[in-house]
Amino acid sequence: VVGVTCFILCLMGLSK
Repeated sequence: VVGVTCFILCLMGLSK
């Protein structure tokens, strides 16, 4: 679960 959350956060960070 933690890995998925980190992945999403990474995508959001790259999106910005």
